[in-house]
Amino acid sequence: MNYIPTISSLAPDKPSGVAKSVSTVLPLLVGQIVEAIVAEKAGPSRFVLATKDNSFLANSDLPLNKGEKLMVRVEQLSPQIVLRAINRQEASSLIVTEYTSNYRSNPDALKDMFTIGKDILNQKSLMDLLPEKTKESIRNIIKIMDASVFSTATMKNPLFVKEYVSNLGLLLEYSLRKMIQEKGENGNPKPVETLKGLLMKLSEELKPQLMAENIAGKENAQKVAQLAKFTETAIKTIESQQVINVSYKTNDANYVLQIPILFPEGIKTGELFIETEKEGEGGSAGKKYRVVMFLSMDALGEMMVDASLTGNKLGCVFKFDDPEAKAFFSAFVGDLEKAVNLLGYECNSIKCMSLEALTETKEYYHRELFSDRDAVNVFV
Repeated sequence: MNYIPTISSLAPDKPSGVAKSVSTVLPLLVGQIVEAIVAEKAGPSRFVLATKDNSFLANSDLPLNKGEKLMVRVEQLSPQIVLRAINRQEASSLIVTEYTSNYRSNPDALKDMFTIGKDILNQKSLMDLLPEKTKESIRNIIKIMDASVFSTATMKNPLFVKEYVSNLGLLLEYSLRKMIQEKGENGNPKPVETLKGLLMKLSEELKPQLMAENIAGKENAQKVAQLAKFTETAIKTIESQQVINVSYKTNDANYVLQIPILFPEGIKTGELFIETEKEGEGGSAGKKYRVVMFLSMDALGEMMVDASLTGNKLGCVFKFDDPEAKAFFSAFVGDLEKAVNLLGYECNSIKCMSLEALTETKEYYHRELFSDRDAVNVFV
């Protein structure tokens, strides 16, 4: 089947075509940004281009050289594949826009990654189809996913939130770059295993399985394909969390985290907004942190936790949209204050209040999160 993509942005007055003959359809999506490398020159205006997973013949009037890298955006897939060459700055901006759009259109993506993922990964019939190396990768993924859910087991860890950021892989590229800077490119840096890193490893290990002819039966092949699709989707879900945080903190020391929380009926996510303010005059007051968390509870309904910490002084307000939930929770405030004091913190105040505008308050934080900010490339 022949495709004739066109790369036109570098030479708009001379549209050029890229043709490809393959036995399977390219796994591309409209709007997707991919990097293509000129693998070799096959003749006058004729080149072999390679993406991450595919290579194909291309006809182009552009002055391309072997080894040259092109960032292209998929403009259309039918009746022919059309690619548009773009510069890296534009690519970075488009990538941020794409991930931001994904985050907004599917706010439950992270929750689905933990709930649906566990069902897919725990299939014994699937494990029987895979080599031992891939099985070990899956076991490690399940282990780190369990450690990344806030539950009765993980709540005993006082550093859960900090380790969650690391476990999820939000700092994966930053950590790799830091290790390379410290040890050099020949230092063979081995970062701590993260969920994103393990998913990327699993994705590579599954490629031979997807092409293997020894997977007997259509149902078995579908199980491996389903696992591969989940792996790619999960990687993009984590990358959305990365991009949102990079763009959110561009102008401020702000962070937003979606944290999976295990409730009796299953996993839900709580949204955690963290704001860091400058130290007080002379630094004597210490750095001030404000943490706002939105939760949807079964019995208490929608609630917001608004806490601030300066040095060892803690203040916290629990806000409920249901007055009855506020009255119920108020009975436990005294015990909570005692527990906080035992941890070595001084309570300025811990109180409860009902807030009819809680939904509007949550929407305000989302507007701030998605307000126009400079585009940044999280992968550089």
